Amino acid sequence: MEEKLMSWKDNLLDASFRGMVFDCLQTEDEAERDTASHAYPYMDGEDVEDLGRKARQLRLTAVFFGDDYDSRLQAFLAMLDEPGHGELIHPVFGSMARMQLLRHVVRHSAEDVDYCTVELTFKEATPSQPFFVQQLPAQQAQSLALQADTVRQAGIAVFDQALSGLKQWQANLAPLQALGTVMTGTLAAVRSQLHGLVAGASLLDSPRAFAAELVGLLDGLVDLRGFDTDTIASDWNSLARQLDRIVLLPVQLSRPADPLSDFPSVAEGQPIPAPTLPPHPQDVAQLTALVQAVAASTLASTASELLADQAEQPTLTPPQLETIANDVRQLLQTSIDSHQATYPLELARPVIAALKDTAQAVQEAARAVIALAPPLIQRRVEQDGNLHLQAFAWYGDYRRAAELARLNPTLRNPNHLQAGDLLHAYAR
Repeated sequence: MEEKLMSWKDNLLDASFRGMVFDCLQTEDEAERDTASHAYPYMDGEDVEDLGRKARQLRLTAVFFGDDYDSRLQAFLAMLDEPGHGELIHPVFGSMARMQLLRHVVRHSAEDVDYCTVELTFKEATPSQPFFVQQLPAQQAQSLALQADTVRQAGIAVFDQALSGLKQWQANLAPLQALGTVMTGTLAAVRSQLHGLVAGASLLDSPRAFAAELVGLLDGLVDLRGFDTDTIASDWNSLARQLDRIVLLPVQLSRPADPLSDFPSVAEGQPIPAPTLPPHPQDVAQLTALVQAVAASTLASTASELLADQAEQPTLTPPQLETIANDVRQLLQTSIDSHQATYPLELARPVIAALKDTAQAVQEAARAVIALAPPLIQRRVEQDGNLHLQAFAWYGDYRRAAELARLNPTLRNPNHLQAGDLLHAYAR
């Protein structure tokens, strides 16, 4: 197969700036990276940190010649005096959309009649950014709580609207009473896990009261956990699994024949009421969607607090942070699917939009917190010793031994490391 040759004859472009074509004599392209150097006393050399590429700069030499060169030159100079950036067509590299002209120099020589060159210096321009546009990881995590509250309010509103429409029809009286029994039973099952009592108010008369009671109960389940440094991962896993079981309560309670074997923590002496007649499946589906939205918002709010704390004092590994984000997003996706299947599009759209925004917020917050830590890699132990000696050898700080122990939970003996062992550790 014949190889296609690339050459100026086939690929060279006509140079232009802001749509005005000119002859180009030569180009010089320059790119520079910004770095920060860190020197240490009594140590040769420096650590050089790459901070990213600076804006590209390039220099072009435009040439004008011929009997009418002066008129073309004047039009070209008038165009260069226009403010702002513009598109530059590079003879070799093609279109460069945002290039700012920095300076131009016009040169005439007595030896070259009806001929001049214009030295052009361009710099790559990027969209301007207002002050304080950067959102710190802790701020991203805290904003997640606001998104979670939006989910909660939207879910409550759509359930209230749907239940208000049902109460207008007398034919739905018996199924509605059964639904009220399911709602009471749901609160009873959750409340029993807090060793409390169930309120006796009619929940059908005020769906928002049911939602407020459910929000308070789920917040109480969160408060039962301390989320201390050593128990964050286990506390989070138990909370996520408990909420997964709670969202199944309405369906299970609507079927009296099915025992609540998944909830052994229900207190004795507080029997969960069973409906005499089964409620409409659609009503149960709407109640389930509400419970899922409230549970998802509770888990997202908890993740917001944890991620904000991790941004200030990181103790979790990147995989553990990914687990937190994935658990929240999974419950949010379940709630999205329920609302899509249960409500008409017009009613479900505000809730689904809030759920999607929350899912994006938790992903961005987790990514920002993960990016705060250096890359997690595997490093080889060079000599026998313990974690304190290894932390000093790698980082110059023996106090990071606790960090190495946390990143290597399967390490059997932290005081007996052998040369050649592989440990999970941060790159710096």
